[in-house]
Amino acid sequence: MREGRAHFLQLSLERNLKSCIKVALDFVSPENIHECIRLTEEFRVLPHNHKAKEHKLEVKKMILHALNYVVGELEKLTA
Repeated sequence: MREGRAHFLQLSLERNLKSCIKVALDFVSPENIHECIRLTEEFRVLPHNHKAKEHKLEVKKMILHALNYVVGELEKLTA
C-alpha cells in the first residue's frame, strides 16, 4: 500500500496488514458545541457494555484547547 491511495477491501478480509492504532481528528463548529455537549451527556448514561459508549467526543477538552490557542494568539497581538 502506498501513502495517499485509497484501498477497498472485501468485508471478509483482514484489514490491518500490520499492527496499528486508530488516529482521528474530530471537528466541532462553534455553532454546534451545545449539541455535542448534550450528546456527551447522553453517552455518559448508557450502560457500560453499550457499543456507542466507546465513542468519546471529549468536546470539553476541545473547547479548552481552542480557548488556550485563542488566548495565546491574543497574547501575541498585545505583546
